[in-house]
Amino acid sequence: MNHDTIIIGGRGVGETLAEELSDGGGEVAFLGEDHRAVERAEAAGADARVVDLRSGSALDREGLDGPAVVIAASREDRRNLLVAQLVRVRRADRVIALVNDPENVDAFDDAGVEPVCASTALASALDRKRRGEEVFETEEDSEDHRRSTNEDERLRSRGGGDA
Repeated sequence: MNHDTIIIGGRGVGETLAEELSDGGGEVAFLGEDHRAVERAEAAGADARVVDLRSGSALDREGLDGPAVVIAASREDRRNLLVAQLVRVRRADRVIALVNDPENVDAFDDAGVEPVCASTALASALDRKRRGEEVFETEEDSEDHRRSTNEDERLRSRGGGDA
């Protein structure tokens, strides 16, 4: 399986990511356990497959060799951490995992996995809105502003900053 981005798990989140990233023109794969989520991701243009994510050998059968980005997006932190660690062994350039409980961010970070904590990111966005700052980036934003905002979010999602 040779794709720019592989999304593993995460019914709503995973299939939405697959749809959004497929629109960008890259080669996107979605591996999930839910047949309907796989069908929707496939309809959006992703190479989507039903996979039993409880088994590490299932990922071996899919041939995950050196993808640029792998995103573990299930609702279970334990599963996301395990999948992310298994994928890191396959030399993905970048491994990102959804962290559902902010208390688990350090475990992902310690494992060398880039954590994205939805609740921390949402709290940061709400805080910026409360302070009257722009919450969402627009196409017209400068590259420097985007880089600064992304770094700010990364620090906040890892527990740093003043979120």
